[in-house]
Amino acid sequence: MVDPPVMHLKTIWLPRSETFVAAWIEQLADWPALVCAEHFVNLDEFPPGACHQLRRPSLPRRLLAALARRYVGDPTLRAPFVADPSLLAFARRAPLLHAHHGEAGPAAWHIARRTGCPLITSFHGRDVAMAVHHRTAWRYRAVFAGGAAFTAVSQRMVRQLITLGAPAERVHYIPTGVLLPAEPGVRDRSGDAPRLLAIGRLTAKKGFAVALEALRLLQTSLPGTRLMLIGDGPQRSALHAQAHRDGLEPYVEFCGALPHHATLAALQHADLLLAPSQTAPDGDAEGAPVVLMEALARGVPVVATNHAAIPEVVPDGIAGRLVAERDAAALAAAVVDLWQQPALRHAMGRAGREHVARQFDLRRSAAQLDALYRQVARPCITP
Repeated sequence: MVDPPVMHLKTIWLPRSETFVAAWIEQLADWPALVCAEHFVNLDEFPPGACHQLRRPSLPRRLLAALARRYVGDPTLRAPFVADPSLLAFARRAPLLHAHHGEAGPAAWHIARRTGCPLITSFHGRDVAMAVHHRTAWRYRAVFAGGAAFTAVSQRMVRQLITLGAPAERVHYIPTGVLLPAEPGVRDRSGDAPRLLAIGRLTAKKGFAVALEALRLLQTSLPGTRLMLIGDGPQRSALHAQAHRDGLEPYVEFCGALPHHATLAALQHADLLLAPSQTAPDGDAEGAPVVLMEALARGVPVVATNHAAIPEVVPDGIAGRLVAERDAAALAAAVVDLWQQPALRHAMGRAGREHVARQFDLRRSAAQLDALYRQVARPCITP
């Protein structure tokens, strides 16, 4: 008889920016999974296997949540997941519930409370940053009190969750992690100017307007420097307009959102990854960006900002360079410095891969999550 599955609760399965959720579930082979979401996208890339489509909250609940978001300013406030009879039946038999992203924790808590199913909530960045910026930790009060465990993807986030009120003994540092390729690959680094790559949703916290300004500056010091930008989002039009205004169209390629395998292939041809992340005006911030781990795992040094948990992923001066947020001149100077020192750049590529192998191996992270599951799961309840 197949054991009842772990229930994974999300609002949307699965944006391309959240590949780490699918990677975790895939690695947890001993735990059958039931993915429960209100919306399903990119199913060809991330087939969930067993899945259950959640009903949307009622119109009054959605309106109340929208009013709360507008009044408080925190865009991560959301209505609870609908506890329809079939969902409750699954939860009464499940060994545990796993809510992915902090805002899903309070939304799932009433299901856990009604069914007695232990709840793990995983925090990834925006969820914590918004609670800190908008002082909305009150919405986590019940789940902090009754949730079985909480995971954070950085040591910095562990400290933030405890400050927000999570019980320290139930907060666990479990990084997302990546699978290291057998070999980092050999990239053609010939040419007079670097090939830069930036990856992420086109949102304010990614700082891609700063990347374009750095690219403009680099045309003076390293003429012909090119930037490939992979991603889509609300700042697309503004970034295209900036590139046109500054005469950067010959030097920047807007690729839009690409499948994960295509993004990894692009890393094989990049000299440096740019990650100029910053705290957005609404308080949005990074967690520990997986794309940085993917780059380092392939021997690509990173030029990034001293933002959120990025210093945990990219040791400054060892696996790349870190500069201040919103400083395009410093970003450009770091690129010039590394491009002019090929031996240092190659050494950073090797050191970055070794750092990821030690700290962010997905198999090790999955083993940590497996151990946490075994700690909090209740015995399977079979019919």
